Amino acid sequence: ILEAHAKRFPKFAFSLSGVPASQERIVTTLVQEQMFFIPLIFVLLSLFLYLIFRDFRGVFIPFVVTAVASLWCIGWMTALGHNINIVNNSIIVLLVVIGVADSMHIFSRYLEECDSRRPKTNADHQTVVASCISAMAIPCFLTTTTTAIGFFAAVSAKMEVIQTFGIEAAMGVLGAYMATMCLTPTL
Repeated sequence: ILEAHAKRFPKFAFSLSGVPASQERIVTTLVQEQMFFIPLIFVLLSLFLYLIFRDFRGVFIPFVVTAVASLWCIGWMTALGHNINIVNNSIIVLLVVIGVADSMHIFSRYLEECDSRRPKTNADHQTVVASCISAMAIPCFLTTTTTAIGFFAAVSAKMEVIQTFGIEAAMGVLGAYMATMCLTPTL
């Protein structure tokens, strides 16, 4: 339609307006921005994690956990029939931050335990990993749970898009915790 009018009236500029056109334009812009910012976040976080741990595992493990949690969250959103919108487009970045934080805590504890115990055999390493998970599972669970409860509180909002975001974010945060606790010890 726009092209036909532009050819017929070349001196005028035409554009679509209304809610559907605006929503489409906003979502397209948000997706384009995410294609720029998400890789930038990963590069900066990789650098940050490597500077902290000086170990490739300290970079690799948090990103594997984050990738799995993000895929789970996108899968849940798709299964529930939720589309990307203005509000929920930030969930992946949110999961990156939360997934990386829990993995960092566990890996940091692992390095501390390795320094103090000096494990020599595979069985010694397994003992250190078990000790780390048992020490960090509850603190990470509590921080994750309080974050999830905070997001679930958005269900009381009057706007459906905010309610949906709260549910999606809470599910994603809990999924990030599950991925952290299941994958970090195995990696």
